Amino acid sequence: MGKQAAFKTNPVSLEELLRQCGNGKIQLPDFQRSWVWDEERIKGLIASISQAFPVGALMTLEVKQGAADTFARRPIQGADSAVGNSAPEQLLLDGQQRMTSLYQTCLRREVVRTVTPRLKLVDRWFYIDIRKAMDP
Repeated sequence: MGKQAAFKTNPVSLEELLRQCGNGKIQLPDFQRSWVWDEERIKGLIASISQAFPVGALMTLEVKQGAADTFARRPIQGADSAVGNSAPEQLLLDGQQRMTSLYQTCLRREVVRTVTPRLKLVDRWFYIDIRKAMDP
């Protein structure tokens, strides 16, 4: 029987995951589709997180040292393109739409270019009412 794949769960803060997306430690394999979430899905994700609802797992592939060029890769949308020159530690296989949406709305500090449910291109800022989010 061949070598068994090892799966592990790593508790990492959302802030740290988003920072790793921004600095290129987490990148996308180039075969992943582009970021496509509309403003309603983004608002729904932010609302779910603010209410501590589970929003799904992420799946990454650990990139062994020296193997960064095994897959064509790119930074998540909105990250500085220069971070794509650095070797990633992980490739994000599942969760790209959620991580890109959260990176762009929570960490990037720039307006988010997205679409309405009717596919009209819009620039949006997303805000959380902290008092309401903290109210049980």
